[in-house]
Amino acid sequence: MMPWNLPAAFVGVSAALVAINLAPAVALSTAEVNKIARSVTVRITSTAGSGSGVLIRRAGKTYTLLTAAHVLSNKNAVYEVITPDAERYVLDRKSIKTHAQADLAIAQFTSSQSYGVVKISSAEKIVEGTPSYVAGFPGKTTAMTDSIYNFTKGEITAAPSQPFKDGYGLVYTNTTLPGMSGGPIFNSDGALIGIHGRADAKTELQDQQLNPQIYVKSGVNLGIPVSALLTLVPKEKLTIAAAASSATVNSAQDRSLINDLMLQSNFKLRQNDVVGAISALDQVVRLDPNNIEAFNERGSLYMMRRDFLAAVADFRQTVQLDPNFAGGYYNQGVAYLRSGSPREAQANFKKAAELFKSLGNNKMYRKTLEELKGF
Repeated sequence: MMPWNLPAAFVGVSAALVAINLAPAVALSTAEVNKIARSVTVRITSTAGSGSGVLIRRAGKTYTLLTAAHVLSNKNAVYEVITPDAERYVLDRKSIKTHAQADLAIAQFTSSQSYGVVKISSAEKIVEGTPSYVAGFPGKTTAMTDSIYNFTKGEITAAPSQPFKDGYGLVYTNTTLPGMSGGPIFNSDGALIGIHGRADAKTELQDQQLNPQIYVKSGVNLGIPVSALLTLVPKEKLTIAAAASSATVNSAQDRSLINDLMLQSNFKLRQNDVVGAISALDQVVRLDPNNIEAFNERGSLYMMRRDFLAAVADFRQTVQLDPNFAGGYYNQGVAYLRSGSPREAQANFKKAAELFKSLGNNKMYRKTLEELKGF
């Protein structure tokens, strides 16, 4: 592992940290949405049946998942969650909370592993004709002899202003099967827009000997819009996705001011005015709370001031805004290491290594593996 007893005059924090360059927001490819979905979608199992869910929050070692309430409806069952790395955890029965009017529920489990959490769509209205993606773990069928991760693309066909019974307010064309209930519905930005729950089906069974719960479907699917989640979990405890149009920035004038402040921060840093540089970035994040670049830069400046806990908080914010930002996990690892928290540092380095490898960034992958050798 690299020694971290760097001299106080060391300014090249970026040599130890990872900088980012933000491109204009564009819709993700299907493969990119799938990558996000695979990292946050979980399987829920019990003797009473199985379903799917999505990780929406992490607080320390406690993870919160969101699913359909009917997936967790058996009060006598012991439910397990299978995470993307195939680990199994028992859901805390006392943590299960259901929505009063919608088919939604949350539950919690404890893990020392580092898993991503989904970004919640900030869009107030879901538009018909836009792409929809559903992920989950269908039960066994004649063709599929095991429950494996499935990801399907479709289209929103209806979004009524008044939801149907049990809060169902999304209609879409995605192909789904039982077992995918409770799974996440994503938009083309990879943000969560709803939870899959029901599908219109004919009355005949597919194969009663194999699985009497599998029906032949007509293709119409129903989901609960993610806005109903806010009754179960306060908005400030969730990671809200930035709108593609930078909705948090109110005007072109604000965007111009943000650009000026970013330049001002850079200028002050060149003048060795770290406090002034941080002050400029403080104004940026107040104007645009979804500005990953500003949080990342401010975290680097806190590292220079040896305010490692403040740096951890800013780097953590970058991965909450983008759970697939490998550099954010690496930077957290460095900050945690400097703050005297090796366990947290190791967990973040492991996550960074996994993401760097999947992105094909061999240089940073090897660098991160070097850091992990010291643990």
